[in-house]
Amino acid sequence: MNEFSVLMLAVLASSAAASCLLDKRIRGQWWVVDDNGDRIKDEAITVSSHNVDIVRGGHVTKYSCSHTSGYLVQLQPIGSEGYICLEFVPSDSGTHTEYSVIRRVHHTTGRMPVIQPTGLSQCSRAGDLGTVKVRRADPGCTFPSAIQGKWTFSGTFIKEISIENSTLAIQAFDFNAMELACERFQMKGNHTYMFALRKEHVTKNKDGCLCFRFHFVPMPEDDRDIRVLAGQRFSAGTPIKLIDHGAPIYLHQTCDYVDSFGTDTWHVALPQ
Repeated sequence: MNEFSVLMLAVLASSAAASCLLDKRIRGQWWVVDDNGDRIKDEAITVSSHNVDIVRGGHVTKYSCSHTSGYLVQLQPIGSEGYICLEFVPSDSGTHTEYSVIRRVHHTTGRMPVIQPTGLSQCSRAGDLGTVKVRRADPGCTFPSAIQGKWTFSGTFIKEISIENSTLAIQAFDFNAMELACERFQMKGNHTYMFALRKEHVTKNKDGCLCFRFHFVPMPEDDRDIRVLAGQRFSAGTPIKLIDHGAPIYLHQTCDYVDSFGTDTWHVALPQ
């Protein structure tokens, strides 16, 4: 396959993925587990709004969504040919923390080109070609080193954000301070960092949840050594969303505006 063909496949996959929105119930980070529920090392599945990353033996294969209906999805390998159909089947009592993932059909190069997907009817007619059990990754995350540090923000509410290891501290213009723990982290594409954060016992029986996304602002060639970070809240609340104490936080379910720009504008920050 020449470079032009690879480029066209990537463009077509990107276009299809943009209109194919995966169900929020199956999004997030999943660990592949054995029959005892123990995590299998170097085996995982990450489901975002439009894409799925599958890790097997430590090797990552990236797919874009071409068709979906609830728990049934058809995926195309990004930059390559073929397709794979997966069905996510809840295996618990409605909490959506454990699933069986069934491979319904898998066509590779030479059998079914990625640019001619057959739709979900082909997937639903196929039998069980292999099943793995998955459960949601345990809560807790560490902030990437690229965004750790102190950042002075523009805007009317946040004056400063300090990010270190697994905590994010907010200093507001009204001198109120708030420290939150990193609960969930996922990349959106290659450039946007998305986090769901928790502050315990905001009130007697309630925790607080705050969802933030960050990305670095592209700078002109002459200023490329200057790091400018843009941040936006994408959860409801004034300024924090209240949830029951100890309730699970899932980035794609708890964060209200994960698929939209939300009500907050982007705020620009410079490192101190």
